[in-house]
Amino acid sequence: MSPSRLLLILITSTGRIEQRALEIPEHDEETLAELRAHLNAAAVGNTSPQAAVRLSKLQRNAAAVAADHRPGGDRDVCWKW
Repeated sequence: MSPSRLLLILITSTGRIEQRALEIPEHDEETLAELRAHLNAAAVGNTSPQAAVRLSKLQRNAAAVAADHRPGGDRDVCWKW
């Protein structure tokens, strides 16, 4: 979409589709791939309540990870579950 926007699409096991446009800090392809992997790990194969808990944890750590990938960011920050 743009360097600071992305489209999140969620498809449930019942076929329900949810789409959301999100504003995020500017990012590089590596950060986007890492975010995609963590979102999939939190959601795929989990019930809605399980995914909600895992996604909440992911959200709490996303700001730290985003800062890690900005120029001059602290590269020691990592995803935490």
